[in-house]
Amino acid sequence: MHSGAGAAAISCETTFRKERASILRSTPIAAVNQNALPATYPGLTRPSATIGGAGLLLSYLGFKEINPKLELFPPGTRLGANYFPDGLLGGPSRWERDFRLSAYAAFSGITGHNFRIGIGHDDINLYKVLTFKNFLLPAAGAPIPTGPQMDYGDIQPHIPTERRRINYLYLQDEWQLARDLAFTAGLRRDQYSDFGGTTNPRLALVWDAALDVTAKLLYGQAFRAPAFNEQYGLNPVVNGNPDLQPETIKTLEAALAWQVRRDLQIKANVFKYRMKNLIRALPNPAPTPGTTFFNTGGQTGHGAELEVDWDASRSLRLSFDYAYQYSTDDASNKDAGYAPHSHYYGRADWYFIPGWLAGAQINRVANRKRAPGDTRSDIADYTTVDLSLSSERSRSGWAVTASLHNLFNADVREPSLAPGTAIPDDLPMAGRAWFVQGSYRY
Repeated sequence: MHSGAGAAAISCETTFRKERASILRSTPIAAVNQNALPATYPGLTRPSATIGGAGLLLSYLGFKEINPKLELFPPGTRLGANYFPDGLLGGPSRWERDFRLSAYAAFSGITGHNFRIGIGHDDINLYKVLTFKNFLLPAAGAPIPTGPQMDYGDIQPHIPTERRRINYLYLQDEWQLARDLAFTAGLRRDQYSDFGGTTNPRLALVWDAALDVTAKLLYGQAFRAPAFNEQYGLNPVVNGNPDLQPETIKTLEAALAWQVRRDLQIKANVFKYRMKNLIRALPNPAPTPGTTFFNTGGQTGHGAELEVDWDASRSLRLSFDYAYQYSTDDASNKDAGYAPHSHYYGRADWYFIPGWLAGAQINRVANRKRAPGDTRSDIADYTTVDLSLSSERSRSGWAVTASLHNLFNADVREPSLAPGTAIPDDLPMAGRAWFVQGSYRY
């Protein structure tokens, strides 16, 4: 199998700010979902020194993916009465270009309030496809062999050319209720050309409980739009569904950050969520092989996370993170599967000599169940160890990083979609691999 991909990106951004004399400033923290409001929810917030500002961003991304030959089923495959001596072969290739334009304006002329409004337009254009294969798909039933592999893009492409246009508008207010208490409220509206619109609010309450303790309470709604292949894809493994609607999620989270000492910080959070309209691939009725995407069911979950960062010395930092989650499928009231119940992560960074940083990290994923209806045994746990060595940027402008991933060549697999008939042994991830990267800045 040979495949290749390439991308080119260009972006241009300009901003304007009008300041007023003040020694106080605001401190933003990041938003938690790509479809939620921008990253301007406050941490420990003070009245802003900015009366107003504005910004404009224009970006372009060009992408191509070329797959000359993919073996979907091995030589000698028989599907129903149809025989494929060379196997079931596919070669999907696609070209896409994305334009994005966004603008915002901010104003804090009213005491205790920071207002922000933003608009944007995205144009996602899948403008060219090639489909080399040795079969055709009937309306129902098994694939039909056609002989040598050739381009059927004009007859039956693996995905048609499509274009999606998105317009969005958001409003937000950061309100300083008291010197140690801030409240943020925001609302965002997205309008898609192919499935309609969605409106999502976000709320955040942040309390500076002490000089070294910050507490947060967050609520939000978000969505995930179906991808082009989930809507329009056509192949023997999984087919798209043009009637798909976006997945939706509601989340509630409480978080606490404690600066125990100057060199030690502890963070903890608990959360719960509810997802609806999950996009899942369901088996096609016999004799048609493969699956098709549908909106089906919901999922409810809760969890917690603990993070510790310790500067053991001036040259050594140690970090540890543990995350727990449990999710339930609404229809069966059983474990939703796929995601691990426990995730452990540890990292050490050591400036062993001036200008050089050595790093080591360990990552353990444990206790992953199968989705309801999947009779395969549970997915095996795995542990990986990675090493890295990096230089600071020299006076000449160069910096170098060398890394070794999966040092002990662990067998890492991510779960394939239930019921697992298409990929019964799950999705294998990369084994031991090394990388060297050089960057130059002038």
